[in-house]
Amino acid sequence: MNMMMNMMGMTGSNGMTIDTEREIMMGDRVFARLVMGGRTIVEFMMNRIGSIDDLFVELRQMTRGLRGLAKLIIRNQSRGWGMERKLMLN
Repeated sequence: MNMMMNMMGMTGSNGMTIDTEREIMMGDRVFARLVMGGRTIVEFMMNRIGSIDDLFVELRQMTRGLRGLAKLIIRNQSRGWGMERKLMLN
């Protein structure tokens, strides 16, 4: 399954910066929730995350076979920020 990451402000392979002021560093506690059609499909927390790429790897494994538009909610408890982005699963 491919997950299109058409998400404004997010970087890819080096992965540290999500947008201009939000970053993820190794050891941050990050919560993620994926919502489709008003229902929470996946919700998880990672302590050993070093980049946004780590989060997407976990998310891909949990959402195999799902297709459609979803909302991804990410909260970095360690750095005190949160964000929402639309995500197309295909």
